[in-house]
Amino acid sequence: KSVITGAILSGIIAQLLLAYYSAQFICFTLLMTIYFTGFNTLEACLPSLVTKHAPLEQKGTAMGVYSSFQFLGIFVGGISSGLFYQHFGTTGIFYLNACTGIVWLRVLYSFNPLSYYGSRGISTKSVNPEISEGKA
Repeated sequence: KSVITGAILSGIIAQLLLAYYSAQFICFTLLMTIYFTGFNTLEACLPSLVTKHAPLEQKGTAMGVYSSFQFLGIFVGGISSGLFYQHFGTTGIFYLNACTGIVWLRVLYSFNPLSYYGSRGISTKSVNPEISEGKA
């Protein structure tokens, strides 16, 4: 939860600062690096969290639902960003992204922490006994 929170916070901070400093190339490059570091962290953490939390027999369904919402988010994000750009310019998009991150952070804090962080029902022992015993 702390890694996801940190990634969301880095995105919010980068977006708010981009609203003011996006015209300066060095600041823009640095802030976009910060933003995409958080974004890429989320891209790796969220599917992992879904598969760890889903029951073994429903992991495929859970990932299908996750992917569907991911594509729906891309669609809605593209439309809303286009509308905000039309009415509020680039600064409006940065504020919209920051507000979305703040809402996401609020929703994240309403969740109870997971009590289990491993993949359920999957053996960690190797099929090859020599590897399991450390002989390989």
